[in-house]
Amino acid sequence: MFFISTVWVCCGCQFISSLPGFNSSASPDVPTRATADEGRADKAIAIETTTVEFGTLNPPLIYTGTTAPAQEVTLKAEVTGTLVEMAVDVGDTVQPGKYLAHLDANLHNAQVREDQARLASLEAELIEAETAFSESKARLEQAKLEQSQTQLDNQRIQSLGQKGAIAQQQVDLAQTTLNTAQTVVQAAEDQVQSRQAAVSAAQQRVEAQKEILRQTKTQQANTIFISPIQGKVLEKFVEPGSTIQV
Repeated sequence: MFFISTVWVCCGCQFISSLPGFNSSASPDVPTRATADEGRADKAIAIETTTVEFGTLNPPLIYTGTTAPAQEVTLKAEVTGTLVEMAVDVGDTVQPGKYLAHLDANLHNAQVREDQARLASLEAELIEAETAFSESKARLEQAKLEQSQTQLDNQRIQSLGQKGAIAQQQVDLAQTTLNTAQTVVQAAEDQVQSRQAAVSAAQQRVEAQKEILRQTKTQQANTIFISPIQGKVLEKFVEPGSTIQV
Protein backbone atom coordinates (compact mmCIF):
# COMPACT_ATOMS: atom_id res chain seq x y z
CA MET A 1 0.00 0.00 0.00
CA PHE A 2 1.35 3.37 -1.00
CA PHE A 3 0.51 6.67 0.67
CA ILE A 4 0.95 9.76 -1.49
CA SER A 5 0.03 13.21 -0.23
CA THR A 6 0.36 16.56 -2.02
CA VAL A 7 1.30 19.60 0.12
CA TRP A 8 1.40 23.13 -1.12
CA VAL A 9 3.88 25.42 0.61
CA CYS A 10 3.61 29.21 0.37
CA CYS A 11 5.67 31.92 1.95
CA GLY A 12 3.81 34.34 4.18
CA CYS A 13 4.15 38.06 3.45
CA GLN A 14 2.16 41.15 4.47
CA PHE A 15 1.69 43.75 1.76
CA ILE A 16 0.44 47.31 2.27
CA SER A 17 0.45 49.40 -0.85
CA SER A 18 1.11 53.17 -0.94
CA LEU A 19 -1.39 54.43 -3.48
CA PRO A 20 -1.48 57.97 -4.87
CA GLY A 21 -3.37 60.11 -2.46
CA PHE A 22 -2.89 57.85 0.54
CA ASN A 23 -0.30 57.70 3.29
CA SER A 24 1.10 54.22 3.75
CA SER A 25 1.77 54.96 7.40
CA ALA A 26 -1.81 55.90 8.14
CA SER A 27 -4.00 53.67 10.23
CA PRO A 28 -6.74 51.77 8.35
CA ASP A 29 -9.30 53.53 10.50
CA VAL A 30 -7.94 57.12 10.01
CA PRO A 31 -8.87 58.83 6.73
CA THR A 32 -6.32 60.92 4.83
CA ARG A 33 -6.87 63.91 2.63
CA ALA A 34 -5.62 64.05 -0.91
CA THR A 35 -3.34 66.97 -1.52
CA ALA A 36 -4.02 67.18 -5.24
CA ASP A 37 -7.63 68.14 -4.86
CA GLU A 38 -8.57 69.96 -1.65
CA GLY A 39 -12.21 69.87 -2.60
CA ARG A 40 -12.43 66.08 -2.93
CA ALA A 41 -14.20 64.27 -0.08
CA ASP A 42 -12.13 62.26 2.38
CA LYS A 43 -12.01 58.51 1.73
CA ALA A 44 -10.78 55.59 3.88
CA ILE A 45 -9.47 52.24 2.49
CA ALA A 46 -9.63 49.16 4.70
CA ILE A 47 -6.74 46.64 4.29
CA GLU A 48 -7.10 43.11 5.62
CA THR A 49 -3.97 41.03 6.36
CA THR A 50 -3.46 37.34 7.22
CA THR A 51 -0.58 34.93 7.95
CA VAL A 52 0.15 32.15 5.42
CA GLU A 53 0.20 28.67 6.98
CA PHE A 54 1.19 25.18 5.83
CA GLY A 55 -1.71 22.92 4.97
CA THR A 56 -2.92 20.02 2.84
CA LEU A 57 -5.01 21.11 -0.08
CA ASN A 58 -6.11 17.61 -0.96
CA PRO A 59 -6.63 14.57 1.28
CA PRO A 60 -3.95 11.79 1.04
CA LEU A 61 -4.39 9.46 -1.94
CA ILE A 62 -4.31 5.80 -0.95
CA TYR A 63 -3.59 3.12 -3.55
CA THR A 64 -3.73 -0.62 -2.99
CA GLY A 65 -1.56 -2.92 -5.13
CA THR A 66 0.57 -6.05 -5.21
CA THR A 67 4.32 -6.12 -5.80
CA ALA A 68 6.17 -9.05 -7.35
CA PRO A 69 9.93 -9.67 -7.67
CA ALA A 70 11.46 -9.36 -11.13
CA GLN A 71 13.29 -12.65 -10.52
CA GLU A 72 12.82 -15.31 -7.87
CA VAL A 73 15.25 -18.18 -7.26
CA THR A 74 14.70 -21.16 -4.98
CA LEU A 75 17.89 -22.89 -3.89
CA LYS A 76 17.53 -26.65 -3.36
CA ALA A 77 20.06 -29.18 -2.15
CA GLU A 78 21.38 -31.54 -4.81
CA VAL A 79 23.06 -33.89 -2.33
CA THR A 80 21.88 -35.48 0.90
CA GLY A 81 23.38 -34.12 4.09
CA THR A 82 22.94 -32.29 7.38
CA LEU A 83 22.74 -28.50 7.31
CA VAL A 84 25.66 -27.21 9.38
CA GLU A 85 25.35 -23.46 8.99
CA MET A 86 22.90 -20.86 7.68
CA ALA A 87 24.75 -17.58 7.21
CA VAL A 88 21.76 -15.41 6.21
CA ASP A 89 18.33 -14.65 7.55
CA VAL A 90 15.01 -13.57 6.03
CA GLY A 91 15.24 -9.99 4.82
CA ASP A 92 19.01 -10.02 4.32
CA THR A 93 20.32 -8.53 1.08
CA VAL A 94 22.75 -10.73 -0.85
CA GLN A 95 25.06 -10.23 -3.81
CA PRO A 96 25.97 -12.73 -6.53
CA GLY A 97 28.54 -15.18 -5.20
CA LYS A 98 27.73 -14.56 -1.53
CA TYR A 99 28.07 -17.59 0.73
CA LEU A 100 24.67 -18.60 2.16
CA ALA A 101 24.94 -21.99 3.88
CA HIS A 102 26.63 -25.38 3.75
CA LEU A 103 25.97 -29.03 4.47
CA ASP A 104 28.22 -31.45 6.32
CA ALA A 105 30.79 -32.42 3.67
CA ASN A 106 32.86 -34.97 5.60
CA LEU A 107 31.59 -37.95 3.61
CA HIS A 108 32.00 -36.12 0.32
CA ASN A 109 35.52 -35.00 1.23
CA ALA A 110 36.48 -38.57 2.09
CA GLN A 111 35.04 -39.81 -1.20
CA VAL A 112 37.00 -37.19 -3.14
CA ARG A 113 40.24 -38.29 -1.46
CA GLU A 114 39.48 -41.93 -2.22
CA ASP A 115 38.72 -41.22 -5.86
CA GLN A 116 41.87 -39.09 -6.19
CA ALA A 117 43.97 -41.94 -4.80
CA ARG A 118 42.32 -44.37 -7.21
CA LEU A 119 43.04 -42.02 -10.12
CA ALA A 120 46.69 -41.68 -9.09
CA SER A 121 46.99 -45.48 -9.02
CA LEU A 122 45.43 -45.85 -12.47
CA GLU A 123 47.66 -43.13 -13.89
CA ALA A 124 50.69 -44.99 -12.52
CA GLU A 125 49.45 -48.16 -14.22
CA LEU A 126 49.08 -46.20 -17.45
CA ILE A 127 52.66 -45.01 -17.22
CA GLU A 128 53.82 -48.59 -16.69
CA ALA A 129 51.78 -49.77 -19.66
CA GLU A 130 53.17 -47.03 -21.87
CA THR A 131 56.73 -47.87 -20.75
CA ALA A 132 56.19 -51.55 -21.51
CA PHE A 133 54.74 -50.64 -24.89
CA SER A 134 57.78 -48.52 -25.73
CA GLU A 135 60.12 -51.33 -24.68
CA SER A 136 58.23 -53.85 -26.80
CA LYS A 137 58.51 -51.60 -29.84
CA ALA A 138 62.23 -51.29 -29.26
CA ARG A 139 62.58 -55.08 -29.02
CA LEU A 140 60.59 -55.44 -32.24
CA GLU A 141 62.92 -53.07 -34.06
CA GLN A 142 65.93 -54.99 -32.74
CA ALA A 143 64.39 -58.30 -33.78
CA LYS A 144 63.75 -56.99 -37.27
CA LEU A 145 67.37 -55.86 -37.57
CA GLU A 146 68.61 -59.27 -36.45
CA GLN A 147 66.23 -60.97 -38.86
CA SER A 148 67.51 -58.85 -41.74
CA GLN A 149 71.12 -59.75 -40.90
CA THR A 150 70.24 -63.44 -40.50
CA GLN A 151 68.48 -63.43 -43.82
CA LEU A 152 71.56 -62.00 -45.55
CA ASP A 153 73.76 -64.60 -43.87
CA ASN A 154 71.39 -67.36 -44.90
CA GLN A 155 71.38 -66.21 -48.53
CA ARG A 156 75.18 -66.21 -48.59
CA ILE A 157 75.40 -69.65 -47.00
CA GLN A 158 72.73 -71.08 -49.28
CA SER A 159 74.70 -69.81 -52.27
CA LEU A 160 77.88 -71.45 -50.97
CA GLY A 161 76.01 -74.66 -50.28
CA GLN A 162 74.70 -74.83 -53.83
CA LYS A 163 78.27 -74.54 -55.05
CA GLY A 164 79.40 -77.29 -52.68
CA ALA A 165 81.75 -74.90 -50.91
CA ILE A 166 80.42 -75.70 -47.45
CA ALA A 167 78.88 -78.66 -45.71
CA GLN A 168 75.14 -79.25 -45.79
CA GLN A 169 75.09 -79.07 -42.00
CA GLN A 170 76.10 -75.40 -42.15
CA VAL A 171 73.40 -74.72 -44.73
CA ASP A 172 70.76 -76.31 -42.55
CA LEU A 173 71.96 -74.42 -39.46
CA ALA A 174 71.73 -71.09 -41.33
CA GLN A 175 68.17 -71.86 -42.37
CA THR A 176 67.24 -72.80 -38.79
CA THR A 177 68.74 -69.55 -37.51
CA LEU A 178 66.69 -67.59 -40.03
CA ASN A 179 63.52 -69.42 -39.04
CA THR A 180 64.21 -68.63 -35.39
CA ALA A 181 64.77 -64.95 -36.18
CA GLN A 182 61.45 -64.82 -38.01
CA THR A 183 59.74 -66.43 -35.03
CA VAL A 184 61.27 -63.84 -32.71
CA VAL A 185 60.01 -61.02 -34.93
CA GLN A 186 56.52 -62.48 -34.99
CA ALA A 187 56.53 -62.81 -31.19
CA ALA A 188 57.75 -59.23 -30.85
CA GLU A 189 54.97 -57.98 -33.12
CA ASP A 190 52.38 -59.88 -31.08
CA GLN A 191 53.79 -58.39 -27.89
CA VAL A 192 53.62 -54.86 -29.35
CA GLN A 193 49.97 -55.34 -30.21
CA SER A 194 49.25 -56.73 -26.75
CA ARG A 195 51.07 -53.87 -25.00
CA GLN A 196 49.31 -51.34 -27.20
CA ALA A 197 45.94 -52.82 -26.22
CA ALA A 198 47.02 -52.62 -22.56
CA VAL A 199 47.80 -48.93 -22.99
CA SER A 200 44.39 -48.27 -24.55
CA ALA A 201 42.64 -50.13 -21.72
CA ALA A 202 44.65 -48.20 -19.12
CA GLN A 203 43.78 -44.91 -20.79
CA GLN A 204 40.08 -45.81 -20.72
CA ARG A 205 40.27 -46.66 -17.02
CA VAL A 206 41.98 -43.35 -16.30
CA GLU A 207 39.36 -41.38 -18.23
CA ALA A 208 36.54 -43.25 -16.49
CA GLN A 209 38.06 -42.52 -13.09
CA LYS A 210 38.49 -38.86 -14.01
CA GLU A 211 34.77 -38.69 -14.73
CA ILE A 212 33.99 -40.36 -11.41
CA LEU A 213 36.23 -37.85 -9.63
CA ARG A 214 34.58 -34.97 -11.49
CA GLN A 215 31.16 -36.12 -10.31
CA THR A 216 32.41 -36.57 -6.75
CA LYS A 217 33.87 -33.07 -6.72
CA THR A 218 30.59 -31.72 -8.06
CA GLN A 219 28.75 -33.34 -5.17
CA GLN A 220 31.33 -31.92 -2.79
CA ALA A 221 30.83 -28.43 -4.24
CA ASN A 222 27.05 -28.82 -3.97
CA THR A 223 27.34 -28.92 -0.17
CA ILE A 224 27.97 -25.16 -0.30
CA PHE A 225 25.15 -22.76 -1.23
CA ILE A 226 26.10 -19.58 -3.09
CA SER A 227 23.72 -16.79 -4.12
CA PRO A 228 23.34 -16.77 -7.93
CA ILE A 229 21.76 -13.31 -8.08
CA GLN A 230 21.51 -10.01 -6.26
CA GLY A 231 18.41 -9.79 -4.13
CA LYS A 232 16.83 -10.32 -0.75
CA VAL A 233 16.16 -13.51 1.19
CA LEU A 234 12.40 -14.06 1.23
CA GLU A 235 12.06 -17.33 3.10
CA LYS A 236 14.02 -20.12 4.79
CA PHE A 237 12.73 -23.68 4.74
CA VAL A 238 15.26 -25.41 7.02
CA GLU A 239 17.44 -24.60 9.99
CA PRO A 240 20.91 -25.80 11.02
CA GLY A 241 20.84 -29.38 12.23
CA SER A 242 18.17 -30.45 9.76
CA THR A 243 18.87 -33.43 7.50
CA ILE A 244 18.15 -32.73 3.87
CA GLN A 245 17.15 -35.61 1.61
CA VAL A 246 17.45 -35.35 -2.15
